Amino acid sequence: MAQCQLGQGTLDPYDEAHWLLVRGMGWSFDAGPEQLDRPLSPSEQQHLKKVMHQRLVDRQPTAYILGEAWLMGESFACDRRAIIPRSFIAEFLVAPSLPGLRHPVARILELCTGGGSLSVLAAKAWPAAKLTATDLDPDALALAQENIQRHGLTDRITIRQGDLFQALQPGDGPYDLILCNPPYVPTYKTNALPAEFRAEPHKAFEGGRDGMDLVRRILKEYPQHLIPGGLLVVEIGHEAAACQQLFEREFPNLKSRWLPTATGLQQVFALGDHL
Repeated sequence: MAQCQLGQGTLDPYDEAHWLLVRGMGWSFDAGPEQLDRPLSPSEQQHLKKVMHQRLVDRQPTAYILGEAWLMGESFACDRRAIIPRSFIAEFLVAPSLPGLRHPVARILELCTGGGSLSVLAAKAWPAAKLTATDLDPDALALAQENIQRHGLTDRITIRQGDLFQALQPGDGPYDLILCNPPYVPTYKTNALPAEFRAEPHKAFEGGRDGMDLVRRILKEYPQHLIPGGLLVVEIGHEAAACQQLFEREFPNLKSRWLPTATGLQQVFALGDHL
């Protein structure tokens, strides 16, 4: 695909090309042959050339070009204010399947919410729950608020601006479930990201020397915000080795459980006093 990098919504070049064409032209994903096979008008051709140039030459992510991203079948507004929605945690939120979550889920906290996609999915997974979504970046939270409104969840999801748990206010929590897809990329990898990924907010990737700066803080602070029998779920992507070293060296008494993702790799862990 013209040396373009994938991984910001799809891993298949055909799927990305189809997404870019169909949504770039303003069509629905179920567009049939009568639409896909017809000749394009001159204005449509010009628009499509512009879209393709942005993706293939300027190396802009498809989701930013189109202003929308899709995660687990749900549509989200998407722009440079936040990282493009994608998370292995989302797999566990469509048909809620988190191990050890034995009681009704009344309160959910999402740290580092970005554009709010995981909070929206969690709200739909547990329709009776109230959610708090936090982020340090006010611009990302503005986008999150747009997505919360887009999905009609303003009465159930409250946003808080601040640094991890410091964003919480008196009366928030404690929580049955805490979710977080934090920045976890080591600095040396962040600085070598492909152009498409550099188009996203740098701070959404930057995890410090070993990638575990925020994970380390979360592990220190989460117990005071989680109810007995509650669950902490954290994504660490492809940094399982660094995460395992963190547990062994600094948190030997914490017994984490790796959750099985579609890739079969260790990319999401859970912590709870009952696991």
